[in-house]
Amino acid sequence: MLVFKNILYLILDLSYYLIKFLKKIIQNKKSVLRILIHHDIKSDNQINSFKNQIKKLSKDYDFISPKEFEKIIRSGKLKGKKLLLTFDDGFKSNRVIAESVL
Repeated sequence: MLVFKNILYLILDLSYYLIKFLKKIIQNKKSVLRILIHHDIKSDNQINSFKNQIKKLSKDYDFISPKEFEKIIRSGKLKGKKLLLTFDDGFKSNRVIAESVL
């Protein structure tokens, strides 16, 4: 129960900072924070599409880690165009393919 309570407090805390941060960046068009969520990359077409997407995005965005994302949210300071790339479900194919592409 204590673990659940701590997780809930962390979520609420991050939500507070996220809302506060989003209010600031709405007014700042030069700075952008995006989150891109992928599910499963398994076919050759999906792999090629993923490669092309990453190439295009890397021209306009700086990729950031989850730690950097949290730091930006907590501080409310964003400079430039940032992108957090995530994968849900933890499929092995995601890790193998993502690592080969990235």
